[in-house]
Amino acid sequence: MAFVVDSSDWNFDDCGRAQISERVEGFLSAIDTILSRGEEVWIGSDLQTKEILQDFTLWDLFSPESGAGLSREICQELSAILNAARYYEDEVDGWPPGFEALNQVSIGGEELTANLDVLWAFCQRNIRSACALIGLTKRGVYPVSSNGVSHDLHWVNSEEERLGFWRDAITVQGDSFAMLERLASHAYPNLYFPASLWRAGDQFGGGYHSQSTELRKYLERLDSFGAWVFTAPPPDENFSLNQSSGTGDPSSQLVIRRFACLGLDIVPEKPNVAADNDCKRARTITLGGAELYCHWHGRLQLWANRVHIHPPVPQSGGKVIVGIMKDHLPLPGD
Repeated sequence: MAFVVDSSDWNFDDCGRAQISERVEGFLSAIDTILSRGEEVWIGSDLQTKEILQDFTLWDLFSPESGAGLSREICQELSAILNAARYYEDEVDGWPPGFEALNQVSIGGEELTANLDVLWAFCQRNIRSACALIGLTKRGVYPVSSNGVSHDLHWVNSEEERLGFWRDAITVQGDSFAMLERLASHAYPNLYFPASLWRAGDQFGGGYHSQSTELRKYLERLDSFGAWVFTAPPPDENFSLNQSSGTGDPSSQLVIRRFACLGLDIVPEKPNVAADNDCKRARTITLGGAELYCHWHGRLQLWANRVHIHPPVPQSGGKVIVGIMKDHLPLPGD
């Protein structure tokens, strides 16, 4: 799994200096985020050899004669990325099946075109290996076809688009508890998943597949809004971009209502659960030397299958903790 830079989207013939700088800066920001998360980026040799501004190539943009007007800082950062880039043509483990045989793809129903970058991602998808394209202006999901086969491929630039790709990748690569473990930190970067969660394995009644759709809905909304729900000051029940998290101490009832507004059934355990040592212990995890009682739980089904969470703490880096996923934990009297 990796991202491939779509060199066909690098064309500045109709751009002014400010627009060129804006697009390159956006690209650098996207690359920086991807690399900071330990994710891979591939590029093809075409990116550095094709003319992208009249008769100037990418390296020519660094010259004052190009008229691109890129700042010294942008040039240095772009140069560092290019010099350290991983070229998919040089993959020692070989090319994906079909890459040598195919030479054209259709993107979004348009005419067939020669695009090795898109073809590489397409052939990766053929073997159920998720792969996305990084564009400058192109973004979204497009049907891509070649030789009678079609796949939906992602063009990403923003954080929202990257998350959409990784969440789709869980399904592309065979939706399973093991795949969720493998990709959770990429698909839900604002949530903390302790190692104990994965060691416990799939403990859902009916198995992971029976809960996958509902579970991933919970994880997506917790990733986007969970920290805000637990930390934003009263009285607002609905998320607002104008609000900041980490400044309030909302009541349990307000937290419940906020989750309800997000379409999530998340509530705290009743006091008698914490009063029972066995019940409390079953809901407690250890993180960074601290014992955390995960009494907030999302009810995937009315009668079973719970996702036990804990509000953000320093030990989790300020992220909501997904501590336990299980069909049923003991209750007083069981």
